[in-house]
Amino acid sequence: IIMKQKFAQKYLFAIEGDTEKYYLEWLAKQINNTPNATSKCTIPSPQKGKDPSAIRRYFNNLYKETVYYLIDKECYNDEDEFKEFLRKLTPTKREKSIVFQLGYSNISFELWILLHKTNFSKPVEKPKDYLKHINKAFNFSFENLEQYKKETNFKNLLSKLTLDDVINAIERAYEIQGINKQACKQESFCKYEYYKENPSLSIHEIIDKILKDCGIYQKCYDNNSK
Repeated sequence: IIMKQKFAQKYLFAIEGDTEKYYLEWLAKQINNTPNATSKCTIPSPQKGKDPSAIRRYFNNLYKETVYYLIDKECYNDEDEFKEFLRKLTPTKREKSIVFQLGYSNISFELWILLHKTNFSKPVEKPKDYLKHINKAFNFSFENLEQYKKETNFKNLLSKLTLDDVINAIERAYEIQGINKQACKQESFCKYEYYKENPSLSIHEIIDKILKDCGIYQKCYDNNSK
């Protein structure tokens, strides 16, 4: 039997933390281990940093394409600081055409992880407030976020997930954003849209695109239907 060679879809990411990197590596591996995936998923080592200007300089030397930027909204102390970050995401006329797509989690990436296992829609004060819910959903007993984020621990957590869990997380995230659309005012700044309220997020839109591009996820999810 001649195996048909799969076309590789490449995704460039900028991230703020290591857990995002481990997650993206895990995701690409899951897709590539799925026989019915129509394409391979390639995610070169994500560029780490909180300064869009530095990230842009790095990618400008290499590519002209979209870079997906995963951030925790919580790490910006106030709205002005967050808007300054968004302003830096927007290219000046002189810059090459690196387009950043924002994948934010409000308040943090832990929300996205939690959505893989449970329909979590409560506001929290701090990222550490997610931990008890993560422990319960994944059957762990991490004492603090540092312990949870340790490479071996976090990868152990990822080993409990499947692509079906990722699809569930995407659908739950769309539901959260559907509720926000009804109840909250969507903010827009430099063409980037977000909600001040938590929980809210946009990371799922990027993961949704990857799964659909690679033929994993055929179901079109209409976020207005809920």
